[in-house]
Amino acid sequence: MSLQPNVPEKVLQLLRAGGWTEKAGRDDFVAKHFETAVGVKAASAWCWPGDDGRHWIGGSYYSEGRDVLASCGVCIFANADDASIAAAAERFLGLAQREVEGTYAMRLMRPSAS
Repeated sequence: MSLQPNVPEKVLQLLRAGGWTEKAGRDDFVAKHFETAVGVKAASAWCWPGDDGRHWIGGSYYSEGRDVLASCGVCIFANADDASIAAAAERFLGLAQREVEGTYAMRLMRPSAS
């Protein structure tokens, strides 16, 4: 069992601090909006407990006909301390940002190299 009974709420607080501040249809989800070449698109993120004491951070952002955040899941091990929880949230934030920025609609927003 985790030493941190409120891991999902701590993760959501860390994600909010990282810019995922919008509501995402549920109290236990957060969202971030991105300006893309095809308009504003939203990503959502959440944290859920596993059956073995671990928690998982996951997200969703649809682009190019797929969920580009499907491979960005981050594990928080059972008995994680605050520093480990914060590191996991930072890892998710970095992975999610990289994947969203790599989508075609985001790449079109970048100035072209002359």
